[in-house]
Amino acid sequence: YWDDTYSGSGCVTCDLSLLSGGLGQLTDGVVATQNWNIVEAPAGPGPYVGWLNIDPTITFHFGSSVAVDSVTVHLDDSGFGLVSAPTSVTIGASTYNVIDPSGTDPFAFTVSGLGFVGTDMVVTINRTNNWSFVSEITFQSPVPEAGTSAMLLAGLGVLAGLIRRRKRHA
Repeated sequence: YWDDTYSGSGCVTCDLSLLSGGLGQLTDGVVATQNWNIVEAPAGPGPYVGWLNIDPTITFHFGSSVAVDSVTVHLDDSGFGLVSAPTSVTIGASTYNVIDPSGTDPFAFTVSGLGFVGTDMVVTINRTNNWSFVSEITFQSPVPEAGTSAMLLAGLGVLAGLIRRRKRHA
């Protein structure tokens, strides 16, 4: 199932076409809440991107260096047409086993504590059956601890006071 909204180069309606340099369904903010066989049109356009008999490797290129603490992959688990949750997701050089929840509803799989800093993140979906379907992949940056923010503000306040004091005595 193709990413017919992809804005970069490559054939968006060709099987196994390499797509690069753009944005598409995996990062459009749309998380499917129903299984692929309910929301995908017969020709393929819909909220999912699907791969048959391959473990897709996706390189996300960020415009500048970013810090990423966690990655969430939104997956289909319908069982219909041999679509199932993957066995694992590989991010960079580390592989994380996917715990398949009971039932067949779409679900989110999150890997936290990555500590990634860089411009290119490589994600591989390691399939269980013939098909893997993904509706969205999201990236979360680390949130500074409240104490860190408070110390920064206090430091800026002290610095501002010193500058003001220096101007008065000059």
